Amino acid sequence: MTSTLTLNLPAVKPQDSAAFIETWFDPEDLVAVYLKRSGDHVSKEQSVYSQFISSSVLVNEMRSERGASTLYNICSDPPSDVYIGVNISDEVDPRKRATNKDIKSVLGVAADLDVKEGGFKDTEQILDLLRSLEIWPTCVVESGSGGVHAWWRFTEPVTPEAGKELMSRWWSHLNLQASELGAS
Repeated sequence: MTSTLTLNLPAVKPQDSAAFIETWFDPEDLVAVYLKRSGDHVSKEQSVYSQFISSSVLVNEMRSERGASTLYNICSDPPSDVYIGVNISDEVDPRKRATNKDIKSVLGVAADLDVKEGGFKDTEQILDLLRSLEIWPTCVVESGSGGVHAWWRFTEPVTPEAGKELMSRWWSHLNLQASELGAS
């Protein structure tokens, strides 16, 4: 149930990521930001670092020249991916990611729609699926694999239990709609 958005800096501009955060979170929400470092010289204890930052502060930092530069430098040496926890969770040990038991409320559902053999043949087929739905996504993010991540934000946060049920039902609906378009 824990979902993350891979920003894969520097391929995605921090300003683009800021637009997603601004769309998904309320300004006062605390956003879990995870930095996953990789490389031979990175110990297990150094591989994950998390910090909780208010949405409005994070967006302002990402849009500032200094903040974008700092984020780029942090993610470049050693190479790192940045993940954003997309649900509201309790603060956790900074060396760990939040788990399902840490989630306090679910803000919405997401779908990772990939172009691949046995799936969608191209991005246009994915967009056809999204256009066929009764509810247009709140936000659509290109995923780098030719696919997209589609995000639907609820009008109000729901409990983790309700979020899990809604996500399961939504994915079943998406699978049915995709199969009607010839994708799976």
